[in-house]
Amino acid sequence: MSSSQNSLAHTADGKPDHASDTVIAKGITVLGDLRGAGNVLVEGTVIGGIRLDGTVTVARSGAVRGPIAADVVYVSGCVVGDITAKTSLHLEMTGSITGDVTMRSFTISDGSYFNGQSHMTESGAEPVILY
Repeated sequence: MSSSQNSLAHTADGKPDHASDTVIAKGITVLGDLRGAGNVLVEGTVIGGIRLDGTVTVARSGAVRGPIAADVVYVSGCVVGDITAKTSLHLEMTGSITGDVTMRSFTISDGSYFNGQSHMTESGAEPVILY
């Protein structure tokens, strides 16, 4: 995990800067849970949960089969599991989510797939993380 817990690196367009992230590379499968602080980029497969103080990005080639809990979540690949984002969840055009989502802000791009229930938290309220 990245050692930076106090700030998340972002590019000028607001997306996570992946220069110092932990990367699950394409072709790699991780079995088990990931926990910690920092940014994680999933280009391969994670079978298990991800609980992170930071940003989780599931790339177009990435897949997560399990729950995700993080400050910010970007989905361009496939997630089968519930997602809890403390601030925002971004479902990109190539992304798919099958599961319930809880967040303060939810952006859904045209062409994406979402099958589940969405629960919005009030500004300033912390979402309940169930795993």
